[in-house]
Amino acid sequence: MYFTNNTCVAQSSLYSSCSTETDGRGQVLRGNKYFIDSPGYKGGDQVPGFPCGNGSWSKWLATGEDAGSTLSGEVPPVATMVGWGRALLGF
Repeated sequence: MYFTNNTCVAQSSLYSSCSTETDGRGQVLRGNKYFIDSPGYKGGDQVPGFPCGNGSWSKWLATGEDAGSTLSGEVPPVATMVGWGRALLGF
């Protein structure tokens, strides 16, 4: 399963399972833009609900996972997200 070049806005956590991109047997995550709105995450390195109990965005990236992905602790305004949808749909 590939999850690449997406924009993901989440309320509490990013992942529900571990990626196994490094050994080629599972989902591939790369080039994504993540925005998380969670009391436990305000732009630091520890991310609530992070895969495999790791919790560290920098350690996750260092293993080769989510190559080219970015993470923000601020959720964009609704008007911005609607604009993304309009552009995607060609409106």
